[in-house]
Amino acid sequence: MMWVMTGSSWDEHGDLAIGPRGTMATRQGHHQPGPEETAADLAAAARALLTASTSGAGPAATPVTMSAQRAAARRAQFRSRAKLLAETANLPTEPYTCPGFPLSSALVFFADATTLAVLVGGGEDAATVDSALAYGIAHTPGRELAVVLPAGAEAATACRIAYLDQPVTVWTHDGATVSRVPSADRSDVLTQLRETALRGGKHDLGARGAWVGDLMSWADQHPGLVPAHRGSYRAWHCAGRQLLSIRRSRSGVDLVAGVNRTKPRPEDTPPLTVSLNGPLDRAAAARIRALVETGIADRLGNRDSGHAEHRLQASLSNHWDTIGRGAARRLEREMPARRPGGRTGYIDFVTVDETDRLHVIETKIGDDEFLVLQGLDYWLWATANADLLADHFGLKTLAGIRIDLVVGEPDGTAPDATAPVLSSYAPAQLEALAGDIRWEVHRLAGWDSTEPTLYSLGPGRIPGQPHIRRRPVLPVPSQGLSRLQGL
Repeated sequence: MMWVMTGSSWDEHGDLAIGPRGTMATRQGHHQPGPEETAADLAAAARALLTASTSGAGPAATPVTMSAQRAAARRAQFRSRAKLLAETANLPTEPYTCPGFPLSSALVFFADATTLAVLVGGGEDAATVDSALAYGIAHTPGRELAVVLPAGAEAATACRIAYLDQPVTVWTHDGATVSRVPSADRSDVLTQLRETALRGGKHDLGARGAWVGDLMSWADQHPGLVPAHRGSYRAWHCAGRQLLSIRRSRSGVDLVAGVNRTKPRPEDTPPLTVSLNGPLDRAAAARIRALVETGIADRLGNRDSGHAEHRLQASLSNHWDTIGRGAARRLEREMPARRPGGRTGYIDFVTVDETDRLHVIETKIGDDEFLVLQGLDYWLWATANADLLADHFGLKTLAGIRIDLVVGEPDGTAPDATAPVLSSYAPAQLEALAGDIRWEVHRLAGWDSTEPTLYSLGPGRIPGQPHIRRRPVLPVPSQGLSRLQGL
């Protein structure tokens, strides 16, 4: 039998405590009721807590586990309301399934013969909200798409659909009511993304730069290091791994040497952190150089093989002069850009070719359902700031802007032209892009070797097998299996 306690004390019979404001807690978790929760919602939350608490003896749940449990309970509550929200908006209410393609548990899908509706509950992060459009596009051939998002989370999606040829409507909800979002005008989208000046540039150390001048000169001249500076710090990488960073602090200069891992392993050499209030002394400089040299040896000797995508990017950068396609000017990394919705992102590479066309280059290894929409975001930003970018590259105007998606084969050492490299959702997303957006997909083989190979799938050509495994839904005949755009 389950006993419910009041107050905040525990006894040997109690499994669930209810506080004076309705907060429910077990020894392994808690639930704070929201202002819109009904009695049925509270009962469902109580059952979830009790199930977790009495599912067997063991250690208390970790914060990550409890976060997942709370998310599951929240999503279950939203699924119970989603049909009513869809009815309110006169959208389909029959559940949608796609054989062979499990749907995200964070989203609710309804469909009829003409419309696919994808609903997102409150409390979800930006990536989950973005996934409604990313997944929805791939499941809607022959239908219109309606995305129903939490109020206040719709800005990025509303901007993106202004540059899609596929019919998409955006709705918002507060858990009880639904409102349609007016279609965004293209000029308004670009105005939102326009900046007064490009961000980034080399971090300014001021007069304190002299304190670490010899160390920076050593890093600049080291054959195993490449500069990877951002506006907030200076850094040097080896094969995509950051091994030295220097930034100005309030009263001095902070340095980090070696590999600063988020989740260090017992066998890893810890990084060295130094806070300077004056010139770097010879002993400290020697320790820093030694740690950096160790990091270089580990990275080049494959003892440190993590961050494969960073390694791919380093390979692309190092070999660009021989494998790059018509790049007459410098290849710039990590250019900061304002994305729809106000977030800041960093474009993997930006360059201009011999025809003065700007290339926005995004890289990826493995399936990523957001790659195409990410490329669209950066194309929008570049279009909004074309005059600033032209000036940055020493041009009067840009001759155009193109998205280049560079996808690496899974094994960077052994080329395999039959290996899938793109998300199964990417073809439909590429088909949905407005016809005036130029794009191209490229495969990068042997990116972890001395002779990487970059080859194009064709300007505006929709990838099929073997580049993808299979599509969730085949395009309707009018869309076709491939599309070619002007060069």
